Amino acid sequence: MAKILAIMGTDTEVGKTYVSCLLIRALDRAGIRVAAFKPLESGCPLVAGVLNPEDGLALGQAAGGRQTIDEINVYRFQEPVAPGIAAALEGVMIDWAKINQRLLSLTQQYDLVVLEGAGGLLVPLGGGETWLSWLPTISAEVGVILVGRNRLGTINHTLLSLEALDRRGLHVIGVYLNSLDQEVRPGQDLDTAFIEDIGNKPILDIIGRHQTSLTIPSALQDWLNPGSRG
Repeated sequence: MAKILAIMGTDTEVGKTYVSCLLIRALDRAGIRVAAFKPLESGCPLVAGVLNPEDGLALGQAAGGRQTIDEINVYRFQEPVAPGIAAALEGVMIDWAKINQRLLSLTQQYDLVVLEGAGGLLVPLGGGETWLSWLPTISAEVGVILVGRNRLGTINHTLLSLEALDRRGLHVIGVYLNSLDQEVRPGQDLDTAFIEDIGNKPILDIIGRHQTSLTIPSALQDWLNPGSRG
C-alpha cells in the first residue's frame, strides 16, 4: 500500500496547492508514480454550469493528467468558506466512508498519494471532522509537510500548527515557507532558525514567488526510503 504525503497549511491561502504541484512534479521526475488527492474543495467557480475545482485540476495536471477529476476530488462547493460550512449551506452530508474508499483505491494503484488539505488544520470538514481528527485514522502511513507564509506572524502560526500535529501523533517531515508577497524580507533567516529550534522540525525550503521547480529535500527522501542511507 502506498504512503500518503499530506500537505497541510497553517491557514488558508498559504500556497498549499503551489507547493503540492511543485512536489508532485519533482517526485514524478524521480520516477515515483504519484497520485493527487484533494478530497474537499470549496470556493469552486461555476464554469458552464459546472463547479470547477481549480486546485484539484492543477494537482491533476502536475501529476501528468493520469487521473480524472473525480478521482482527485470527492466533494466540491461554490462558497469560499470552510468545506464543512459550505456543505452545511448546501445541505450536503459528507460521507467519510466514500472519501476513505477513494483514498484506499489510490493507494492500491500508485506509489505515493499527495493529499492536499483545505484551509488550516482545524477547519470544519463536515461530519464533525477536521484534518487533525481524520488524518490519524488513515490506515496507510501518513507523513505531513506543513506549509506556512514567509511573512510576519509565521513563527506563531507555524509553531502552533506543529504542536497540534505532534499532539495527534502525526509524523511531520518538515516545513515549507511560501513567499507569496515578496522574495526576501528582513529577519527571515532568524525566523527559520527559531522555528527549527523550538518546533524541532526542519525548514525544507523557502519557496520563491515565481519558483517553477524544486528538489526533493533529504527529509522527504528519508521518509520515502527509510534506511536508504545505510
